[in-house]
Amino acid sequence: MRLMREAKKVKQETIAHLTKVSAPQVSKIEAGKRRATRAFAVAVDDYLGAGGALVNLWEDLNKDGHPVPIWFDWPVIEADAAMLVCYEQSVMPGLAQTPAYASAILHGNQEAVEARISRQAIITGGDRTVPPTLVIMVDEQALHRPVGTSETMSSFQRDAVSRS
Repeated sequence: MRLMREAKKVKQETIAHLTKVSAPQVSKIEAGKRRATRAFAVAVDDYLGAGGALVNLWEDLNKDGHPVPIWFDWPVIEADAAMLVCYEQSVMPGLAQTPAYASAILHGNQEAVEARISRQAIITGGDRTVPPTLVIMVDEQALHRPVGTSETMSSFQRDAVSRS
């Protein structure tokens, strides 16, 4: 999108005004840090005269209701890693979440919770003789920010203490 926008000499502020999002949000969408809505993709595609390219890309990235491309198999990539490093500012990373915590974050989507928790086999050994080194940096507030019920937080904190 950025290449198309710059080729037409259109500013992010123009896209922001057109789509009714902030210019920083447009920047994050272009950098892949924020997910665009389909309406956003349609509006920008029309404005830039992209001939459906941006809409087709959006649809490819959201096939079958999945928010990432079907070809992007993150658990496989993680399973081959020698070291996993993650930084979270707001919540605990998925590799450190309990099922109850994940359920609260994922709004009770049990399939997504099971997928997230199953990824933890990567750090507990799974099929590998030597699991990857896991480095997690978390803003202290993420440790205290309520997620789900008080029982969810109590069990998360108990589990976190037993893991350390």
